[in-house]
Order: sequence, then C-alpha cells, then structure tokens
Amino acid sequence: MIPKGIISQALLILRPDTKKVQLKYLYYFFNSREGFYQLTQASHGSVQVNIAARNVVEQIPILLPPVPEQEAITAVLASLDDKIDLLHRQNKTLEALAQTLFRHWFIDGIKSTEFGTLGDLVDSTLGGEWGKETPQDQFTKAVNCVRGTDIGDLLVGLASKCPVRYVKENKLSVLNR
Repeated sequence: MIPKGIISQALLILRPDTKKVQLKYLYYFFNSREGFYQLTQASHGSVQVNIAARNVVEQIPILLPPVPEQEAITAVLASLDDKIDLLHRQNKTLEALAQTLFRHWFIDGIKSTEFGTLGDLVDSTLGGEWGKETPQDQFTKAVNCVRGTDIGDLLVGLASKCPVRYVKENKLSVLNR
C-alpha cells in the first residue's frame, strides 16, 4: 500500500524570531481573512498555496503590536476558540439527547401510547364572553382566561401570565355540575 501524501516542489520553512512575534499570534494572523489574503497574494501555483522565496514572505505586511499585547490578543482568541469548541461539543450532546428523546417519545413509545383528542382530556370548558377586567355588577367570580397566545407560557410553567377575568356566577355553576 502506498501512503497518501503531498509532493510539492516549493517549500519554505519559517522560523520566526520569538522575541519579536509570538507563534500563536502568527497562527491567528494567517488564519484570519487578511492573513489568508496576504498569503494567497504572495503565492504562486493554482491548486495549493506555494511560497518558495524568502524575499516574498518578507514583503507580507502584518500588524505587529508589542509581544505583551500579542500575548494578550492570543490569550483572548485562544479562550474564544476553547469556548467555541465547548459549545460545539455541548450542541452535539444536546442533539444526541434530543434524538434519543424523540425516538423514545414518538417512535419507540408509540406501541404503548393511546391516541385521543383534547376533548377526551377536558371535563368542561367555559366559552363565550371574556368577562370583565375588574369585578362589577354580576361579574364577580375570578377565573384565569387562557388564550391561544398563553399556551406557550403555560407549557413552561408561567400560568401567572394568563389574565384574570371576572365572570357571572351562573356561568361557573354550569361547570360545577
């Protein structure tokens, strides 16, 4: 078996002066949009970036703050890279969990699940008028009014967002039979 690899006729090894530039700073620069642009402008070849002449590399412009500032910049960027990596791993974990729950609830669990309608679950409803915002005349019984827009809040336990309305007592007596 022949090992896979790249054969290139152009090769240039850079050994930066670490008293002037931090290696991680160069890494982040050449991985930035501007750094990549500068590399491609200085290169030759059509399939891969090739830079073979030292004088070509020496002409690439680079913003070069003092080394302590480079260290601060790379520390922030490395921290962001770590956070991005952690978030990617968390997303994969959450996606796997969601897939497992979905399969369990809607595919595997279907054998033991009965299907019905919302009407099968509700003993009674009170429809019609909205009632009044404050108690007045015959509108004295307080009820929570669940509107379509409140359903999402109810699902996450925010029943307190449902408005309180006051209805007639005889309306409620129909429900209590």
